[in-house]
Amino acid sequence: MAKLFSDAHESETLPTEANSTQMDLHNIAVGNQIGMLNMSATEQELAELVKQAMAEGKLVVLDKNNQIVPYQPNQTPNNNQTPNNNQNT
Repeated sequence: MAKLFSDAHESETLPTEANSTQMDLHNIAVGNQIGMLNMSATEQELAELVKQAMAEGKLVVLDKNNQIVPYQPNQTPNNNQTPNNNQNT
């Protein structure tokens, strides 16, 4: 259900925001996978797993050229976009 909602939300973006949408969908999928594989984990444990995914380059950001690249802890993402800027509300 959360996947359907997040995908529907992302489908409302403009064509000029395609890379941003793809970035969000990718990061949502990674987060969903972490959640599904660790359903009994606490919030703290899930947060640590997300941090681990970030450190391993599994999450992506937009670089200064608006291209999708793996998150690197020492890089400055474009437009202050970070892998955890998605809010599934």
